[in-house]
Amino acid sequence: MPGRILAMAHDAVPHVVNAVVLLMVSSLHGSFSFSFSSLHPASRSLHLPSHTPSIRKLSCFDGMRNSLRLSSMKLADDRENTTDLVNLLRDFRNGIHQEDESKLIFDAQLSSKDRALLHEACERLGLGHESFGQNEERRLSVWKIQTADRLEDIENALRIEKTAARKQWEEAMAFSEPNEMEAAGMLLLNARIQNVDVTDFGRFKWTLAEDASRKGHMTRFNVKTGSPVVLAQRSKSGQWQASQASGSFGFIISTRRGSLDVIFEVHPDQVENIENTESISLLASPDSVTYDRLLQGTRKCRNLGGDSKQILDMMFENDLDDMKEALNTSQQFKLEFFDSMLNQEQRDAVEKCCSPQKTSVLPIQLIHGPFGTGKTKTLVEIIRQRIKLDQRILVCAASNAAVDNLAIGLLRADPNLQLARAGLPERVDEQLSGVTLAALQKKEPSAALSKSLFQQANEELRVSEKWRRSTNGAAIRREARKESRELFRDARQLQKEAVSATLRKVRILCGTLTGFVSALQEARDDELVLFDAVIVDEASQALTAAILQTLPYVKNQTKQSVYSHLPRMILAGDHRQLPPTVLAEDRGARTVLQSTIFEELMERDGGGLGGNKAIIRLDQSEIVARAQNLVSANLSEGNLGGQLWSQTLFRQYRMPASLMAFPAASFYGGLLRPECQNAGGYSYLNCSDESETSLLLRKTCLFEAIDTAGAGFDEETVTSAAPTEGSRSSSAVLVRDFSTLNREQAELTLRIVRELVEVWNIPPHDIGVITPYNAHASLLRERMQSDACMQSIDVSTVDGFQGQEKVAIVFDSVRSNADCEVGFLSDYRRINVALTRAKRKLVVVGDSATLTSDPVWAAFWDWAAMPGSGDAESFSIAYRSYYE
Repeated sequence: MPGRILAMAHDAVPHVVNAVVLLMVSSLHGSFSFSFSSLHPASRSLHLPSHTPSIRKLSCFDGMRNSLRLSSMKLADDRENTTDLVNLLRDFRNGIHQEDESKLIFDAQLSSKDRALLHEACERLGLGHESFGQNEERRLSVWKIQTADRLEDIENALRIEKTAARKQWEEAMAFSEPNEMEAAGMLLLNARIQNVDVTDFGRFKWTLAEDASRKGHMTRFNVKTGSPVVLAQRSKSGQWQASQASGSFGFIISTRRGSLDVIFEVHPDQVENIENTESISLLASPDSVTYDRLLQGTRKCRNLGGDSKQILDMMFENDLDDMKEALNTSQQFKLEFFDSMLNQEQRDAVEKCCSPQKTSVLPIQLIHGPFGTGKTKTLVEIIRQRIKLDQRILVCAASNAAVDNLAIGLLRADPNLQLARAGLPERVDEQLSGVTLAALQKKEPSAALSKSLFQQANEELRVSEKWRRSTNGAAIRREARKESRELFRDARQLQKEAVSATLRKVRILCGTLTGFVSALQEARDDELVLFDAVIVDEASQALTAAILQTLPYVKNQTKQSVYSHLPRMILAGDHRQLPPTVLAEDRGARTVLQSTIFEELMERDGGGLGGNKAIIRLDQSEIVARAQNLVSANLSEGNLGGQLWSQTLFRQYRMPASLMAFPAASFYGGLLRPECQNAGGYSYLNCSDESETSLLLRKTCLFEAIDTAGAGFDEETVTSAAPTEGSRSSSAVLVRDFSTLNREQAELTLRIVRELVEVWNIPPHDIGVITPYNAHASLLRERMQSDACMQSIDVSTVDGFQGQEKVAIVFDSVRSNADCEVGFLSDYRRINVALTRAKRKLVVVGDSATLTSDPVWAAFWDWAAMPGSGDAESFSIAYRSYYE
């Protein structure tokens, strides 16, 4: 095993002092001597810092997760040695061929480059790590972290993140004048309370209309469905601030031109310090509820037992040798597939998740599904197979869009499935409106009676308002409130009965990782909140804390059943795409929160496709040939297909090989296999007979790179209050945002989009425009609203577009500056997402002089600009400068 000296701390015999034994092995860079040193017995249990000064001691610099992957492109000569070092860490993490070792120490002669790579690998594998010593004596120490300590790190990181969200909100509140706060979208002044209705569980829907004297002012309030808000009031100094009165916090459930619907826990008359119940003012608010829920769920995991504890142990502690024995001695059962069109890898994934085993098996299974590989289709089959076994399934994802996509796929496959969609009905796809929990509950007899009592209670409050100015009005109103409280109590009990009756009929509950909890809190029967299996899509985009929320809802299985040993948790995702959005600037908190359990488990099981490999810098013909003709020998290399607890899908159906080639070679080791060979079935991709000399785009090309270097399209930085840059959350914190836009390049993008619609005849709803920055996206949306043919085109940031696809995508990279700064476009995962959303046409607009300062972008432009690009029609690829 080339190139390392490792130290193992272990108990040689009972009551003998631990020793660190430095073993001499052939070095990457020369010879080592060896020595012995002693450790105090207490060092064995010493809880060393793992990540950060604020959580634990910082072990690597911010941005390590991306920058190290990029630096690995320069390590082609040392790749085998580096791989051996990472494999050593993987074996150590999984407990292979070791007897209770607690620490590894890498010798001082390990190069700084290799040491940096090992730091990054430790982050991905969930290991504690620290460099110590100076100059030539600098060494690397690696150790395992116990489950209790991992949970503590997550809780501390969540607290830091919550504080960061609050701080950013307070900074945005620095706009002191009401007109500035309104212009920034932070404040809604003098909205009329148009109507108040009672909704589920006695909450109140306040319908707000804009002030008639200030037409259009409500459209500036920068909120959307799900955004938290708080009632605003003037301080003694005259500044607007959040009301501290009970019942002041609510959330938006719908937005329309000139009106908003907001859910509050109380009637306007029940809120203290509201002087005028006919009009109110609102402030956009940070989302503290989600953080509190994540913290509460993580704390619950400290006391888990049974099957939930087994899942937690596999996440953070289990050794691999025990798992291998269980797998090797298990007996597979043949399944009858519902979907006969599944490919072999998809079938293998289904069997791993659904085939009963005679002996104990792993409680978690993973599915690595790169773009377009049929991950949703595979999950639909898995869920249907588990339902056939008479199991109850909890289906979650990090976003509402992903939950809806999977729920719609299930109902298309079998409309008779007993499925319910948890969450706000206003945030659910209209195709699922009939299966929301709210809609299903209304069919229960107790729901009708509950609604009647809620209405009576609301009427009591409304009538009492008429006595506000009478002599004994206060006494009358107090009595009315007392009566309404009793009515509300009875109505809520009936509502809970309706919830329980609905859940008894539900076999599949779908919801976001934080939203499903609210739906189950109202159930009266504890058995109704337990599920035989949890399936999480987009798991690579989910905070580990969010996935932990599901563990208390896993049912303990009776061991008599042959099906009791099926995996209890199934995670699907792609860790080569963007991780969760994190606001905290604290390095340790960012590392803890962005290091997802999906990536950690994938890395422990071999990593799936891609990883720390050199980008394949091939000419265009070679890279397309590699994508079209996957070498069959690669299938047996262990990097494709199935591992111990994961299954990789590698047949890509979204786009032809010419669109897939660069991201497949760059981010997935060149091992994706294209199954979509051409643009057939999309006849409107054929241009009209307009003269080609007047067109920006070329008729035969599916991929085009338009280089604006030298065009003078300079970027600019603007200040505004907007959702956090790169956020995918519906409740994104509004911050005083220094964002970037490029006006001239935006005009070029608009010309391209107009040509796709008017000349290429692509319907606007099949076109997406992606850009890295909120300010640039806002500029494009504003310009498109004035053009009828482009009003329905989807414009979003890269983060916002993850998980989506369109027939045609235009990616506007924005950055163009003399300093060649690319900002967070250097994150290879962001590049991967941007380049893999298109099904049939991709246009990249960017300044190569700026972007090529980044090695991944340099590889992209080198490949796109190869001599002869676009000459061969079969390649369907074209590069040109703006001047062409």
